[in-house]
Amino acid sequence: MRYDPAKGITVLAIDDDEVVLKLISSIVKKKLPWRILTAGTGAKGLEYLRKNPVHLVLLDINMPRVDGFKTLDLIQHYEEFKNVPVIFVTSQTDSKTVVRARVAKIDDYIRKPIDPDEILERITTFVTQKIVFKILVVDDDEISLKLIKRFIETAFPYKAEVITVNAAPAGLNVIDTEEINLMILDDDMPVVSGIRMMGIMEEKNQMNDFPIIFMPGEDLSLESRGKMAEWKIKYFLEKPADPEVLIAVMMDALNLQPPPKAENIF
Repeated sequence: MRYDPAKGITVLAIDDDEVVLKLISSIVKKKLPWRILTAGTGAKGLEYLRKNPVHLVLLDINMPRVDGFKTLDLIQHYEEFKNVPVIFVTSQTDSKTVVRARVAKIDDYIRKPIDPDEILERITTFVTQKIVFKILVVDDDEISLKLIKRFIETAFPYKAEVITVNAAPAGLNVIDTEEINLMILDDDMPVVSGIRMMGIMEEKNQMNDFPIIFMPGEDLSLESRGKMAEWKIKYFLEKPADPEVLIAVMMDALNLQPPPKAENIF
């Protein structure tokens, strides 16, 4: 999943009806902690998809020139968009269209006229259940690894896949092969320390790919502090990790706000 902490979670609405776009935009901005983009054509929507890390698409069917089904086909054609959930928002509710939507493997179907409560519920469900944040934890202490993994899986308010490794070389291999959204990194590890691991990442131009929460252990030397400043590391975590502090730092590093609870959405 593409995720840019500078932009946060983004919902894209594609509809040729400007009134509908304004309504959806107003609903999202008022009730949800996420960014909303709007496009009046399928072509414009695809342009936004290419330029922004979009996490959910709300798509009208009945649009001129390039309709919703053709736009969906184009979205599904690109490998980089294949995991982006798409919800049809349409007044076309006849059985033929519904069957065609199922065959096209649409993720969900919302009928117009739009019910604010319904669309809020669907957006919230898809954002929190379909978007998976990949969290890498690198620490040679197996107990610490298990505790951090459990803290994230039980308290992080979004869906997360926690990858744990007990050595820097294994962590570097994960970074080379997986799309990581956040790394929690211990420093005091044998053979390759956390600081040395970041040095290797810097050599491979990987230091700006995702935020890093660093666990320095003992006081850092002046040289190490200089490296932290050079690499713009601003998130630090004391061991043993406090669950509330850990989740708060993760949320800040990822530029996330807690999703609204179901009973508080409406």
